[in-house]
Amino acid sequence: MEQYKEQIQAAFIKEVCKKGYRVELKHDKGQLMDFYKDNIYLGSLMLNERFRFPEDIVFQNEIHEIMDMYEKTKAMYKQYARAMPLFSQDLPNYRVLSECGMVLLAVKMRQSGSLEFVTWNYDYDQKGVNQGNYFEDNFEAAKKDYAIRSGLMPGYQVFNKDELKMIYQSCVFRGQYDGNITWNEEMGLRKLMEKIEDGLPELQDKMLDAVHQPDMEATMDCGRE
Repeated sequence: MEQYKEQIQAAFIKEVCKKGYRVELKHDKGQLMDFYKDNIYLGSLMLNERFRFPEDIVFQNEIHEIMDMYEKTKAMYKQYARAMPLFSQDLPNYRVLSECGMVLLAVKMRQSGSLEFVTWNYDYDQKGVNQGNYFEDNFEAAKKDYAIRSGLMPGYQVFNKDELKMIYQSCVFRGQYDGNITWNEEMGLRKLMEKIEDGLPELQDKMLDAVHQPDMEATMDCGRE
């Protein structure tokens, strides 16, 4: 994966920052980058791709989350490197990650180095594709859509967009107005909201503005951008 090292690092940093962490790039003492939460040092990614953390680890959940994001990002580019080209004159830059029947999951690398995922149906002669659903760099959402479209996962087991929006609004409302919410419940709401935001990024701006985001931050301290 040496050929995609810079792309992996850029995609990883983007994901880490989306989760509310701060990243400082380093190029000394074997360090590649440092991670912070609320100006508290969490750990470092070294040039040898190993993580280094303080001996008195306090933010274990956050550290595991950062490490998991890095492994997922590397795995994403590894799958891209192994994928076969999509044989279509109209779509020369795409590669096929998986196909099932007449449905396929594909990916392409943008000029910026980020990946773009899409699901399609094959045309009847399988020489072209149609009905594309595009997911930007959201690999998890693309895989879920592919599983549903191909029949690998029954659609009734997954919430649709409107249902997810209702769940998200309920989380926002409770976090803002439930004065008896416990710390564990608050953390559970935060994690659930982040999962929904991963699939529907537009919710973070639209929904929070609709319910007075500053007031909610005072209650939940979501730490989101």
